[in-house]
Amino acid sequence: MEQHKILSIGIPTYKRVNELKIVLDKLIFDGIDKLCTIILIDDGPSEEIDTIIAPYLDKITFYKHQQNKGYANTFVELIERCETEYLMLTVDDDFINVEEIQSLINYIQNNKPDFISSAWLINDKVHRGKNKIRPISFHEIGQSSIHAPGLIYKVIVAKPFMHILKSRIEKGCTATYFMPQVILVYLLKLTDKNCIWHPAQIVYEGLSSPSNLSDEFSNHYASFIGKYKSTISYINLFDELSTNNLLNTAGKKKSMAIKQEFEMELYKRVTSSLSDGQIKNMWFAASLMQAITNPIKTGKYILIFVLAKFKIRRLLN
Repeated sequence: MEQHKILSIGIPTYKRVNELKIVLDKLIFDGIDKLCTIILIDDGPSEEIDTIIAPYLDKITFYKHQQNKGYANTFVELIERCETEYLMLTVDDDFINVEEIQSLINYIQNNKPDFISSAWLINDKVHRGKNKIRPISFHEIGQSSIHAPGLIYKVIVAKPFMHILKSRIEKGCTATYFMPQVILVYLLKLTDKNCIWHPAQIVYEGLSSPSNLSDEFSNHYASFIGKYKSTISYINLFDELSTNNLLNTAGKKKSMAIKQEFEMELYKRVTSSLSDGQIKNMWFAASLMQAITNPIKTGKYILIFVLAKFKIRRLLN
């Protein structure tokens, strides 16, 4: 009799068929398909994918996009399509430690957390993770979730927030487009869900393929302009959430505090680029480019910088 599965492993893939084949080979060889449902979404189109996954179709659940929808939309789809109680994210070039899976499943069954950030390893060293089970603080949300592999969501708790992620994607929110998994953890924490660190070393970096995640203007998520736009969109997001009836009064206050933190981060980035009368990094160049192409929006950004400056001074006094 097949074991009742409580956990799914969600794998988004895009133009990495060779890496994906190696990952699937290892998942099946290790018997992880007997412990977990494996959900694969090809954010296509890819002519080779059908041939690559043909041997695994009786062991995985496979969906294929006819056109590229982007990582954020694929992330939302993984959660919406998941039929088990929990979903763990991984990527198409990382490997899963089968020896840790069963103990993690036992923990989930006994404790029912809403979100887990498990340890993620690079070169046998913990790149993300803590050495004991404990709550994730607001200041640790980015650290705990910026890398998707090994993040585990309770599906019934996560699904009600998908309409917010979809709305943010449609509005062109860069932060949501690049890091929907981080936005979701913020939403969980702002609504008092149980988000924890877990020391289980579940996922480790495999083939280390470079990420090609970029926005609609080909700005890479790790580029200066990509980070600049993400910070602005975080500010706008938490400004909206501070008046959203989804949050209680305490949640709205926390949202405003997070917004101020991102404003301060943006202010510090801009002022540091001008310190000593030198352009020390590309943040100023990004600001200058924005000023030339869209002066009205730049005026709004400058206002944000000025307000952030006063808020920093008030907080430090």
